[in-house]
Amino acid sequence: MNDGRPGDATTPRQHAIRLDFDCDPMLQALITLAESGSGLPVTLQTGGMLVTGNVVTGHHFVLHVLDDVVGTLKNEALRANLDDTFRSFLDFYPARTTQPDGRVTVYIHLENARFFAPGGTRATPDGKGVFWRGNISQVVGFNFGALAL
Repeated sequence: MNDGRPGDATTPRQHAIRLDFDCDPMLQALITLAESGSGLPVTLQTGGMLVTGNVVTGHHFVLHVLDDVVGTLKNEALRANLDDTFRSFLDFYPARTTQPDGRVTVYIHLENARFFAPGGTRATPDGKGVFWRGNISQVVGFNFGALAL
């Protein structure tokens, strides 16, 4: 019987990701799509909040941290230290992944993320979207599309 898991001899085609059922395989697939240049808007339910935004790669997230966070620090020693640290993450997150390398996706990165607390309260600084990183094992539900503000 074909259970749809990679490696099953009767699976008609290979999956682009290795499925780890401790983490949602659909979220893993969305991240794989982002890594190939096709990020989608999503709304995630996590930790009692809704987080809505566009799925981006870990590489894109790290570049944002380097440019918009580390790059703005006034303390040169701290800036240099954090720059070295975050640049090392670029080795883990290549600019574009064309072939799956077998790693299980653990984190999801969103651009233009906005947060909604219970009761519909917006919890995003200045009402602007931010970059966000979360562990996909903590996502309890999601839907395709970003919430309209």
